[in-house]
Order: sequence, then structure tokens, then C-alpha cells
Amino acid sequence: MTRRMSRRSAVTRASAFGAGAALAGQMGALAQSTPMASPAASGDADVAAASDALIEELMAGDNGTIRMLSAVTGGKNPEEDVLFEEEVARLANIELDLVHPTAEYDERLLADLAAGVEYDLIYLGNYSMYDLAEQGVLMPLTEQIENSAILSNPTVIPPEEWDSVRYNDELYGVFNKREGGRMPTVRGDWMDSLGLEQPETLDDFYNVMVAFRDEDPDGNGQDDTFGLSLAGTYDIQPFMSGVGVLPGYVEVDGARTIPYATEAAIPGYEWLARLYAEGLLDPNFATNTTADMRNVFLTDICGMVVYWDTWVGLFNNLILAEEPDATFVARGIPGAVGPDGNIVISRGQPGLWSIPVNAQNPESAFRWLEWLNTIPGIT
Repeated sequence: MTRRMSRRSAVTRASAFGAGAALAGQMGALAQSTPMASPAASGDADVAAASDALIEELMAGDNGTIRMLSAVTGGKNPEEDVLFEEEVARLANIELDLVHPTAEYDERLLADLAAGVEYDLIYLGNYSMYDLAEQGVLMPLTEQIENSAILSNPTVIPPEEWDSVRYNDELYGVFNKREGGRMPTVRGDWMDSLGLEQPETLDDFYNVMVAFRDEDPDGNGQDDTFGLSLAGTYDIQPFMSGVGVLPGYVEVDGARTIPYATEAAIPGYEWLARLYAEGLLDPNFATNTTADMRNVFLTDICGMVVYWDTWVGLFNNLILAEEPDATFVARGIPGAVGPDGNIVISRGQPGLWSIPVNAQNPESAFRWLEWLNTIPGIT
């Protein structure tokens, strides 16, 4: 039996994590996402040799100071920012002058750029990068990236990732991390105790939610659970995938269309309406914040949410830190298979480092970006 947990335990911790994620999300990217460099690169002899050569060069030289405006990289507070600076100095022999606003990052970025404040590196989402590249604010980095034995290696960053952030055939930034997607996260312990298979189609998802509502998955003998919680309609793409509808904008014959506003999306909305009518969907979904959604998932009220993939591990860590013997298991699963056999979920906006044209130490800034994609830089 799973014991209901106090909302002053894991829920409080989840709210703190969520606040940090919200700040990071101002640039359209979450701090918890995994590094862009592939762990597989550690087994690539060419990358290993290039990484060793870079680190040897950095440790032997005077790399000066690079001034960095960061939205997510660094610590959670000024004290941890100092620790981050010290660790970079120890591992890469680069002095950082880290400017890490605690809020309103976009406003600080634009104000500083307008005032001519000099930074060697600035953190950007891809759309902000495109805008600033158009204005001539950023250095093109295409040649340096292509000549880098680290960054040009496909085991570090796949070519299709670079292609996804090109602007007018140029590259103006280097990835800070790989953005994850928003995916269904289920109570794996409930799935196992009820003998449920991983859902694939929308009918499968419906049946799992019925079981979460009707079969007492928390084992308390009460009729007090439901299938799915959402925070508004922001995270419905795993289910829209089941009717073959894409998120965001789609260009058709040179014109932008919004698939969610087309007739093709109606079956998806009807499916969600059925969940609501049958008590399978959180009755408060329309007004829920993401914190509300996390709370009902953490406190044995619902069996499924849709959230960033990194929260699978965070959910488990939050519960286990509070109750080491808990049976709680959060498990990420794919979205619904569409009519064409594909699954489409939403991905986060890439987070990148760019070098402004007025940077005072662009050479060391780029070497730091290479180092960031080595194993020491990742770990």
C-alpha cells in the first residue's frame, strides 16, 4: 500500500524545483535538461584526443577572463555562482566573471546590449539568437565550429542539431544543453500493481486512466483517484499525437497554419472532453498551475501527468528523499501513436551560448564552449 504523503514534504520540495524551472524557462529552456554533448563521445578516440589537447592548451596558457551573462548556468544563488567560477578556474584555467540575474533575464539582456555592455558570452534561446544575429549583434561561429575537432564531431553534436539552429546558413551559437520533451509520466508502481501494459493508442491511454480511477491503485480502499492531471492545455501534445496533429505552427503552401485550430484536431479535443466528462481528467485542470499538477501526482491523487522528461527523475528523488521505503515510481512513457505510426511530442527551445561582436575575449570564450562539450566540462 502506498501511503499518502504530507503536502509539506515532497510537494514543498517540488514547488522549489518548479520555481527554478520557471526562471530558467524565460529563455524557453529548462536548466534540468541534459548536456548537449553525447556521453558516447567519451568512447570516440578522436574526441578524446582533441579534448586532451584542448585541456592541455588551456592549462598551460593565460586565458584571461571571460564575462558571461547567464540565465541558467551557474549556481542557484550567489554563493553557488562563486563555487561554479572556482570550479571552472580549477578545471579549465579560465577565470569567469559570471553575471547571473535572479529574475527578468530577457529585460537585463536587452538593456545591457542596448547600453553597449561588453560580454564575451550571452545565453540565448534560438529565437532570441536569430533576432540578435539579424541585428548584427552576434559573431558568426560557423567556421570555428566546423574547424573544431570537438564541436564538429557528430558523436558530440549530431549534424541535424546544428542544422536546427542555423540562421541564413550561419551558426551563431553553441549548445549549452540538449532540450528534452514534454511526455506522459505515469505512476509506474500503479501500472505494475494493476497489471497494466504501457499504453500505445488513445484507447490504451483511456483504459489505463479508467483503471487508475476505478481499481483503487493506491490501495487505501477509497474512491479518491483519477487518471490524468494537466496544467491547462499546454501539455496535450502526447494525446494530439494520437490523432496525427502537430504542435506549434506548420507551414503549408507558404502560409503558417496552427494544427490545433484545424478540424483535424477535433477528435483530440473530443477525446479530452470524454476524459473530463467521465471523471478521468483532473476537474481543476483548466485553472491548474504546474505546481498544482505536480502536487496531485506526488500525493497519490492522479496516476498520470504530462511534463518535461527530466521531472521523471525529479519526482522519484523528491519522494525517496522524504520516504526512502516508498513504493512510488514515476515512469516516463511515449505519447500516443498516430494514424501514420509516428509519435510526436513537443521539444524545448534550444539553449545556446553566443559571442557578441563587442566581446573582449572571444578566443577564450570559444575555447570555453569547446571545453563545455568535453567530459570534464559535462561532468
